[in-house]
Amino acid sequence: MFVAMNIKKTGFLLGAFAYAAVLFADNTRELKLSSPDGVQQVGFYQRQTAPAVNGLFYRVSFKGQPVIEESRAGLELDNRIWEMALGQRKLIQPACWMDNLEVDSVTYAPTVDNTWKPLYGERSKVRDRYNAATLHLSKKDGSFYRLDIEVRAYDEGIAFRYFFPEHPRATFHKVVGDLTEYTLPAGTKAWSEQWAQAFFITYIPMVIKHIFLYSPCFMRQQQPAYHNLPSLEHTDNCVAKMASSACDNI
Repeated sequence: MFVAMNIKKTGFLLGAFAYAAVLFADNTRELKLSSPDGVQQVGFYQRQTAPAVNGLFYRVSFKGQPVIEESRAGLELDNRIWEMALGQRKLIQPACWMDNLEVDSVTYAPTVDNTWKPLYGERSKVRDRYNAATLHLSKKDGSFYRLDIEVRAYDEGIAFRYFFPEHPRATFHKVVGDLTEYTLPAGTKAWSEQWAQAFFITYIPMVIKHIFLYSPCFMRQQQPAYHNLPSLEHTDNCVAKMASSACDNI
């Protein structure tokens, strides 16, 4: 199972991950994380895609087999109004807000193993066991921009979110786009809905042209393995646009 969580509110749930008494900081430029049982693996890393352009990418595997192949990660921001209001008129405006971010470090936390009781459902207790790590990025242009990628590897799947640490001068961040892509292995089939309460549809990614759908997206790969792709913690309704390509990108 693959789970993606994108949080687009500055400082949202800052204390939610304050569970570890000891954190380990690694100066490497790549985050590598496995679930406690070792079945799920995820990696986040940067590589230069053009001169002075740093691309952020990730990949996910299950039992050593790719679930999400190398895919783009990130957000698009437009903070030009407050930058000008604060006298930051000379800041270089890259083609994409993510382009001039640089990885500073990776922080790893001890394994968490708790239980929680849902209000209703099939089980009276739910085990909450995962490994966690954070990829820290920042800009070196005097803008004081920082971005954290918070990642969890559960035995059941992978979760990640984008988090903006508090800015010393800004009062908000204007997020105008989610750049996260999901490159699926060839032959992946998916079942989803084009609108709420619609009938399920079946499609092969290499055949479709363009389609809008609501999460969750249920997928079957050739291993065979089944995966679910929901989007959680959104402030607005989540609609995804899927398009086929030579790489089966979503």
